[in-house]
Amino acid sequence: MIQAENEIASSSIAREVYAILNRSCFECHGPARQEGGLRLDSNKAITAGGDSGVVFDVKAPDASELLRRIRLPKGHGDVMPNRGALLTTREIARIREWISLGAPWSTEAAASRHWAYIPPSKSDDAQRRDKLLNPIDYFIQKRLESESLTGSPPAVPHTIARRLYLDIIGLPPTPGQVKEPRMTTMYARGDFRNPTRSIEPSTPEILHPSEEMGDLNRLELARWLVSRKNPLVARVVVNRLWSELFGIGLVATPEDFGLKGDMPSHPELLDGWQLTSWRMVGLKRKSCD
Repeated sequence: MIQAENEIASSSIAREVYAILNRSCFECHGPARQEGGLRLDSNKAITAGGDSGVVFDVKAPDASELLRRIRLPKGHGDVMPNRGALLTTREIARIREWISLGAPWSTEAAASRHWAYIPPSKSDDAQRRDKLLNPIDYFIQKRLESESLTGSPPAVPHTIARRLYLDIIGLPPTPGQVKEPRMTTMYARGDFRNPTRSIEPSTPEILHPSEEMGDLNRLELARWLVSRKNPLVARVVVNRLWSELFGIGLVATPEDFGLKGDMPSHPELLDGWQLTSWRMVGLKRKSCD
């Protein structure tokens, strides 16, 4: 058991050290260039060392030439790497630990392509993953199983409501709010300490009514926004296009078509053929360019 754990630790640190060397050292000591006769991208080469001799001593890690050089301050003639960012304290500690473990080499890491260039592939557990509610659950479940643990059961509604209140407003809900977690309350000027009345999903009363809407969900809201009965969206979009083409919109306040916004300089142009054309192409901006 202990031997297996040591092998896993050696394999892990070998991959990590290879990644550090790849990022910080291979440019000058890799397959293309070997400054000082030193190559660090293979087990044979790194063991052989360079013009200055071997680079590490597994029996006396702190006497290793490699450690001496990566510990030097920036600007020193012998520091490695001699350009770019120096290794972090943690990276240096990991290399020392790697040397003390006998400098195990990661053949797997050395033979693999860089992760960013490897096309993604579907794992053998894909079918099992699809049965979970969320792809992230798969990774959590896999880690729990590796530790012989089980996940917590799904939270009950009042627990979910409590979490929502703490996340959104930073305060726990009252007992009454926990009993009705779906209830939405309007607050005076947005102040959660001053509730006014409960509200249901709907559209702004100042705009066209929503009699034709089905379930009051986001999809129906989007359909209501681009409805032919709603001239506001089309006017806003046409005004933005006009502003992009001519530097200023027909309405000089593109972010405000309300009471405090400017009146259109040419209302007949805004509501004329451009608005008609916009509706005819089904709100497809590319077709209007």
